[in-house]
Amino acid sequence: MFGLLVMSGLSGCAALFVAGAGAGAYTYISGNLVREYQAEFDDTVTASLKAIEELQFKLIRETGDALWITLEGVRADDSPVTIELERLGPTKTEVGVRSGYVGYMNLQVSEQVHEFIASSLSSMPKYKQVNLVEPVNQVAPPAQKK
Repeated sequence: MFGLLVMSGLSGCAALFVAGAGAGAYTYISGNLVREYQAEFDDTVTASLKAIEELQFKLIRETGDALWITLEGVRADDSPVTIELERLGPTKTEVGVRSGYVGYMNLQVSEQVHEFIASSLSSMPKYKQVNLVEPVNQVAPPAQKK
């Protein structure tokens, strides 16, 4: 199993790392940048839709229910962007952002989407004093090459 994961990582099919530093903590697995927000599900959906609007993405499809929602869109260059939201509790929502094509995921765009979501939530009075972002799926980062 470990060999398979290493081979996948070396071939560019999978990327897995964790970074952390206060509000910037995240997990990036196979092109999906995941963060948990200490915010209500509906507020996080609203913030995600606002991020799509502010970043001038075109929303193609919105699917889901009261516990999860997937927002699918495209950027100006027609590259896909997907935001998946899942309600984890009354004030906890997990958000995963994928941007770009399979094999060519764009971490920078995914980070920007999360920055807009966090900024939008932080502007809401009830979240002003809350540490909004928590790390997800605590795993050890891959060994650094020397």
